[in-house]
Amino acid sequence: MKNFLFPLLGIILFMFNCKSSDLSIKTIEVTSDIKNNVELSDIAKVNNIVSLEYNGFDLFSEIASINRLDDKIIIHSLNPSMISIANENGQIINQLKPDDTDPFSINGITEVKLYNNFIYVLDREHFQINKMNIELERLSNVKLNYYIQSFEPLDNEVYFLYAGHEKTENNSGMFLIYDSKEQKLLDDLIPIHLNTPNFFKFMTRNHIIRLSNNNFLLWDSSKNYIYNYSDSLEENYFIDYGSRKLDDSFYETATFGNSYEFLTEMRKLNYAFRHFNIKSNDNYLNFSYEMEGGFINTLYNTQTGKTYNYKNVNDNLITGLSMPGLNYFNYLTEKDEFIIYLSYEYLSKTENEILKAAYDNNEDVLVFGTLKF
Repeated sequence: MKNFLFPLLGIILFMFNCKSSDLSIKTIEVTSDIKNNVELSDIAKVNNIVSLEYNGFDLFSEIASINRLDDKIIIHSLNPSMISIANENGQIINQLKPDDTDPFSINGITEVKLYNNFIYVLDREHFQINKMNIELERLSNVKLNYYIQSFEPLDNEVYFLYAGHEKTENNSGMFLIYDSKEQKLLDDLIPIHLNTPNFFKFMTRNHIIRLSNNNFLLWDSSKNYIYNYSDSLEENYFIDYGSRKLDDSFYETATFGNSYEFLTEMRKLNYAFRHFNIKSNDNYLNFSYEMEGGFINTLYNTQTGKTYNYKNVNDNLITGLSMPGLNYFNYLTEKDEFIIYLSYEYLSKTENEILKAAYDNNEDVLVFGTLKF
């Protein structure tokens, strides 16, 4: 009897473990129940609205990222390319622009991340990561052997790097773990498809997201999974495009000659594809994707599984206007806070007195709020 029970117990344990592993992958259904408009008051509350006061500093637009460091707001803009520091009242108190002529400054800004109260700046074109203090003084820099478009510090010397679909003699994976002190590659994760280096060339950011428990979320648009990395890589979320899903083998066999050809052909078809702009904190995920020639946005509660899929936000809390969903929830911080940047050009038709005054003074606006669904 003993000889029979032990094999049976092993089979039961094996089946239980397999089932538990499957259940740990959460599915996000993104092509069902898509709303043309979602009411902002259904999913969020607004805590504060402040006008940006430039105080002689340069104006900026086209925001790549907004992060919070205690009571300071760190803004990475693309036009012009620079880092601006604001206080919670919206006053700009410092700025840094790339300077090729200054050996003690930085040469370029691709992505900005925060870690241990320091500001880290990726300079893709010059193959380096610069470490800055809150005064925007460069403290050190790390030289890279890889053409990187996104990153995240793992600790003071080890970095997560996202190479995308650019395969070199130094890497075969999309994600790399790099020891800057030893100057060596520690791990090479998620192999790059055979043909995608020819056509999947999109400059996107924030492919590695640090959560408060020091776990990391990793994503790439050619994979319908969002991965979790702690001690190893695991599939965490499955983005379910339903009947609009591309076959699993699509990116392995596609032979497009360039990115333009890929997008042109894909937009003729009835697929949903190319999720991007993924932002997350401990309780929420936000991202967008292409479908039928337009963009769909998804907000997902990671604790309850509740999902909103929508094209536009009916902003009944701030501007009183219906606006493209791409403008909302792009900057998530801890404790379920979001920060919205609104250029003053958006505010010409609003009835909100604070925003009307900002428009009259050509002042951009930061909105601080909390997701609540």
